[in-house]
Amino acid sequence: MDSIAKPLRALAEDAAWFAREKSLRLLHVVTTLDLRASVLEVVMGQEFHADNVSPFFLLEDAYAEESRGWDLRALRVREQHVARREAVAKEGMALPELPAARPERGDALTAFAVLLGQVLDARCAPLEGAVVVLAPTRMAATREWQRELRVLLEAPKLAAVRWVVAELDASSLGPIPDLLGARGLSVTCRVDDAALQAELARMVERAGSTSATAPGPAQTGAAWPRGVIPPSRKGMPTPAPGAMDEALRGAGVVPAIAGEPGRQVRQKVLLAAQALRHKQVDAVRLQREARDLCLQSGLSREALLMELVLASYLTHFGQTAKALEQYEAAFTRAEREGLPQLAAQAQLAMGALYLLERKPELAASAYVRAAECSQAAGAPLLAMEGFRLAGQAWADLGKGALATQAWRSALAVAEESSAPEVKASSAAETARALAALCRRHGLSAQAQSLEEQSLRMEEQGVMSASGKQVSR
Repeated sequence: MDSIAKPLRALAEDAAWFAREKSLRLLHVVTTLDLRASVLEVVMGQEFHADNVSPFFLLEDAYAEESRGWDLRALRVREQHVARREAVAKEGMALPELPAARPERGDALTAFAVLLGQVLDARCAPLEGAVVVLAPTRMAATREWQRELRVLLEAPKLAAVRWVVAELDASSLGPIPDLLGARGLSVTCRVDDAALQAELARMVERAGSTSATAPGPAQTGAAWPRGVIPPSRKGMPTPAPGAMDEALRGAGVVPAIAGEPGRQVRQKVLLAAQALRHKQVDAVRLQREARDLCLQSGLSREALLMELVLASYLTHFGQTAKALEQYEAAFTRAEREGLPQLAAQAQLAMGALYLLERKPELAASAYVRAAECSQAAGAPLLAMEGFRLAGQAWADLGKGALATQAWRSALAVAEESSAPEVKASSAAETARALAALCRRHGLSAQAQSLEEQSLRMEEQGVMSASGKQVSR
């Protein structure tokens, strides 16, 4: 979609200029959460630019009130240097090792600066200099951040280091770009929402008017010449009648999803989404028809999904009571069909609606049920979120014991989860909430331990100070 590609193309041009123009010390990118991963991919891709000879280091550690994260960034630099040594060795190049880590005089920022100086010295032709990409997942203490960044930018021994700062929504750099003047380049990378909505509207309109014989891409709204059917691929003849249905059944898929019923459902869903965007109540009718088509065609899981979407549409039009009824019906159907993850989604939505209705006790109960269903479904991220939200609802009611129980349940799920799951979850936020509760009750040691644990979970996805997950 051009509305998404356009800002990324513009960023690619500016990032390529940064790679070529060595007088630039800073590339500053402000973007949005939905584009963050693509932005980092574009930026890091400049390491392979024909005019670049500097190694790139991507550092995404949080810059928080409780920890600035320079020690963790130093660890990331060492890890990436080791990986680069192994990569260039395969090409017959010998990149020197970094000196062994040792306690440096001064604070963690000083130690980080010393390490970057060692990176500049540990080089082999044609490599020279370095580009450090700072993309904190969380930003706090912006005044301190600006001070420390200026220290790094102005350090004479780091003159060969160039910097990229990528952050979300708004700039945290204060006067730094202005102070750098022509040596800095600032870029905003956002999607034009009006252009995106116009593109989506055109796709929905095309998909809603597509014939049953049109190719798959055309049925999803992609541009396609009318009346044109693509030829069969070489070595892939058109399957015999019934062969496709048999293959789908063998894969555990109901054939109706690929046939005429599936096509009708897709059209109803797209038209309902378009009606919702225009705030037309026809969205509810069309979405209900999509659900009914799924039920008639034996598409039980798809019917549940349609029912959850239908409930969200009712919420959008302010019909909260009907939405709750719909979510409850979806939850009951999910339990009957043995689909615990969808049951969890229904309960999470009910919890949110109960909070809007100022019924926190009902919300907490719904969140607990969602967490329990998520555990049954083997979905730890949803389970942690359910317990965290339940704990928050209890805490808002002043019921500290129940809040503590829910939050500890969330952390217990985290203990049994992998490091990537913990890092991607709300477990760190849960630990901070529990720490705040402990401080209010005078439990300073427990609070400090939980705060340290929250940082490890957020930055490394681990539960213990040794870097290994704690077993129950």
